[in-house]
Amino acid sequence: MKVKSLLYLFLLFVSVAGKAQVNQSDSLALVEFYNKTQPKNGSWDRHKNWLTSAPLTDWFGVTVANNRVTQLTLTFNNITGKLPPSFLNLTALKKLNLRGNTALSIALSSNLSKLKNLSYLDLQSTNTTGAIPEQLTSLAKLEYLNLSSCFLTGSLPASIDKLQKLNTLILTLSGLGGTLPAGIGNLPSLQVLYLNNNRFSGTLPAQGYLPSLTQWLVGGNGLSGNLPAWLSGSRQLYYFDIAGNNFSGPIPAAWGDSLKGLRYVYAGYNHLSGAIPEWLLQSPVLDDLELNNNEFSRNDNPCTVLSPSILVYQLENNRYNFNGLECLKPNFGGFGNVSPQAPLKIGTKGKQLTLSAGGTLSNNTYSWYRVGTTQATVIAGDSSFTPTQSGQYYARVTNTAVPRLTLTTDTVTYTAAAKAAELHIAVSPNPTKGQVLLSGLNDKTDALVRVTDLSGHLWLQATSRKQAMITLNVANLKPGTYFIAVSGNGGVKTLSLVKD
Repeated sequence: MKVKSLLYLFLLFVSVAGKAQVNQSDSLALVEFYNKTQPKNGSWDRHKNWLTSAPLTDWFGVTVANNRVTQLTLTFNNITGKLPPSFLNLTALKKLNLRGNTALSIALSSNLSKLKNLSYLDLQSTNTTGAIPEQLTSLAKLEYLNLSSCFLTGSLPASIDKLQKLNTLILTLSGLGGTLPAGIGNLPSLQVLYLNNNRFSGTLPAQGYLPSLTQWLVGGNGLSGNLPAWLSGSRQLYYFDIAGNNFSGPIPAAWGDSLKGLRYVYAGYNHLSGAIPEWLLQSPVLDDLELNNNEFSRNDNPCTVLSPSILVYQLENNRYNFNGLECLKPNFGGFGNVSPQAPLKIGTKGKQLTLSAGGTLSNNTYSWYRVGTTQATVIAGDSSFTPTQSGQYYARVTNTAVPRLTLTTDTVTYTAAAKAAELHIAVSPNPTKGQVLLSGLNDKTDALVRVTDLSGHLWLQATSRKQAMITLNVANLKPGTYFIAVSGNGGVKTLSLVKD
C-alpha cells in the first residue's frame, strides 16, 4: 500500500512539474504539505486543483513566478497538523500567509532563515510556538511580520534592528515578554508597531528614531518609566496606545512641536502626571483622547476650550480639581467624562478647615459633613469652615460651570475649641456693710477676683486657690456701687455689689 502511495505521488509530481515546469523541490514540498495537513474528517475548506494535473499556477492560493513558488495564501482554510520540514524548501517564497488556521502547528526555529526571500509572513491565529529565533533577523527583505494570537515564548530578538525594511510588526497577544531591545527604536521603515497585550516590562529605549511610524500600540503590558522625547521624530504618528502600563511623568513637551497628526490617543491606566498639554486638547485633528486613571492635574485655571474635532474624551480618575475644567465641555454629538477625580486633601489654618478645589471661587459650593450625620453645612464662595463640634469631617464641592463633577475629600479629625466654663457665682449679702461671700467658684482652677468702682479704679484684688467660695472684706470701701469681676477657666463673670 505504501509503495502504491509513493508511486501515485511520483506520477503526480511528474505530471505537475512537467506541465508547469515548476522547480521540483517546490512541487514536492507542496504535495507533502497538503497531505500532512488535512483534517481527520474532511479536507481543507478551499483546495481547488490541489494534487491534480492542473499547473501549480492554478492551485488555490499558489503564485508561481520564474518556475518557483513565490506566494502562498491559504488563510482561514481549516489546515491542521504540523508544518512538515520540507516546507522550508520553498526558498523562493516572498509571501506566506497562513492566518486563521488555528489547528496548524508551526514550531519556530533557526531554519526559518532558509526562506531568505520572504518579505511578508503572516501566521496570526495559528498554533505557532517557540521563541522568535535571532536568525529571523537575517531575513533582510522582510517587510511585514504578523505573529499575533500565537503561543510564543521569550522576547524580541536583540538584533531586530537588522530588519531595516520592516514596515509592519504585529505581535498582539503573542505571549512575548521581557524587556524591549534597544533596536526596536531604530527601524527606519517601521510604520505599524503592535506589541499590545503581552508581558513586556522595563522601560522604552532611551534613544530611537522611527521616522515612518504611524501606529504605536504597546498597551496592556508592564512597561514603565517616562515617555521618550525621541518619539517626537515620528511626525506621521496618528494612533498612539500605551493604556494599561506603568508609565509615569508628564507628556513630553517636545511632542507638541511635531506630533500634530495624532487622531487617537489611549493612555489610560498609567501613572502619568502634570498638566494635559494645551496643544493636545486643542488639536484640530484629534478624535479620541482617553487619559483616564492617571495622576494628571493642573495648578492654574485657564479656560480650556476643546478642539471641535474631539468627539470623545475621558479624563476621569485623575487628580484634577476645577482648574481648567470650567470650559471643558463635550462637542456636539460627542462624549466626555471627568468624574470622578481623586479625593482632595483638607488643610488647616488655625482653627479653620481649608480646601483648595480650584476653579472660580464664586462658582464653588462647599458642603461640609461631620461623620455620623447627614446634615451638611453649605457654604457658597468660601473654601474655609470652622466647625463648632469635634469629630471627623469631609466635604463635597460642586461648581456651577462643571455640573458633571462633584469633588470629594479625605476625612480629617477636628478638635473644636473648648468652651469657657460658665461660672455660676453668687455674692451675699448684697447690699453689705462689711464682709461678702463669693460662692460658685471653680474648685478645679484658680480664679482672680477684682473689685472696681464705676470709673474702673481697682479697690480690691484676691485669688481663689481652687476654692469653691471665698470671703471678701469690703468694710473699708465707701458707700456706693462696685463691680466684682471673677476670671478663671477661660471665662469672666461680672457681678454688681452695693456697699452701704
